[in-house]
Amino acid sequence: MSSSSSSSSRHGPRRYVIGVPTRCWCGQNITPLRFYRCEITLQRKTESHLFKWEDKAFFNEIMMVDAKCTKIVHDLSAQSKTLMDELDTQKYLLTKGTEDMMEILKANSLKMVQEIDINSNPATHTTSPPSHNSGCMKNIVVAVVVIGSMAYST
Repeated sequence: MSSSSSSSSRHGPRRYVIGVPTRCWCGQNITPLRFYRCEITLQRKTESHLFKWEDKAFFNEIMMVDAKCTKIVHDLSAQSKTLMDELDTQKYLLTKGTEDMMEILKANSLKMVQEIDINSNPATHTTSPPSHNSGCMKNIVVAVVVIGSMAYST
């Protein structure tokens, strides 16, 4: 037997088929034994028809699957890296936003306490009428601000 993996004919150019062949290049069906060969090879010995050993065909198929798996692994690792970069960016933005909000909340809390002090002290502000509940109101507002700050920071 010939060790050729693509053609059983001694006439004409040799062709190469990658993987397991399903048809000859002439269009005829393939007869699989321990090798693949065109069904009309025995009838037309002078023509060049497909002939390929089974082990070479399977080896080609395995190499193609391996190449596809390698590409999938590469694509998956690239996607994973992109995702991790995006998550790091989102984490940074979330942390920065939280810090900014805490600064704003502290500034507004201080402003509220100062306004309550001004409104609750009739000696410093003569246009506002004296209030009997101003000390109690001040304590409630401060408690709300403190609880809001604690709830927001968690």
